[in-house]
Amino acid sequence: MCYAKIILSAYPRINGAVNEMDRAIVRRCFASFDSKLPCEIYAEKIAKIIENKEKLLLLKDKVGKVLKRLSEEEADLIGYKYFKKRPIDGFDYKSRQYFRKQKKAFLHFKEMLSYINLTEEIFNKEYAKIPFIKSIKTACDNSDASNADGLEYVKEVFGCD
Repeated sequence: MCYAKIILSAYPRINGAVNEMDRAIVRRCFASFDSKLPCEIYAEKIAKIIENKEKLLLLKDKVGKVLKRLSEEEADLIGYKYFKKRPIDGFDYKSRQYFRKQKKAFLHFKEMLSYINLTEEIFNKEYAKIPFIKSIKTACDNSDASNADGLEYVKEVFGCD
């Protein structure tokens, strides 16, 4: 699955994931009191959670900057598809051009990600190993497989738009 789609799927849920990470840190601190494991192991686990949390907050900040730089129409299209936000005025999601505009907005978003140095390679290196991102990637892959009607496959193989 495209890394930009994973980023857009994760973006509205990052705050919840960060809050859960904060609770996990507190739980691990309290759990270390009764444990027979060395403190170093707990410290390493807590440090890893904090590192992942910082990466997610940085990702959210970068994506937020990209979304602000999109045109109003592109932001509405992406918000409608990925964040379930209904635009207030004049948005026609039933028009014939909707899907072309949606694709164009997504490609522009993806291009803007590369301008802020968030390429697929960097995403896979830095963010794809975070459990929160892994779970979204798995869910997206599973939903793509179960909802596929073959049309996307035909478009991809035969180069149709």
